[in-house]
Amino acid sequence: MISDYENWRDSMHDRPRDDGWVVTYSHDYPNDTRLEFTRDESRAQIELSFTSEDPDCGTETLVYGADEGATRTELIAELRADITAYLDSQPCADRYYDEYTRTALYAFEAILLREEHE
Repeated sequence: MISDYENWRDSMHDRPRDDGWVVTYSHDYPNDTRLEFTRDESRAQIELSFTSEDPDCGTETLVYGADEGATRTELIAELRADITAYLDSQPCADRYYDEYTRTALYAFEAILLREEHE
């Protein structure tokens, strides 16, 4: 019985989570950052949202996707590298991220880094 459970648990761990899921993460207060992954026949997508405790800032949302064939791991690694490059002000960084607050970008980077390590 125990070996059946261990085999099932190992197969769940080895199976890529590419069917979609939602992760929440917080540094200072509950559920400030949300990562949602979705996939359909033609596209994989990550949607990140950060809700500030400052009511004037509201919620910032970033959507990052790729055509079929991209895995969850690849999307997370690519987006985290882009955000990190932008935050480090490297010359190759995409100016697209200018529309986000640095607080939101650091929150996005943190949740992506955590997911990349899991």
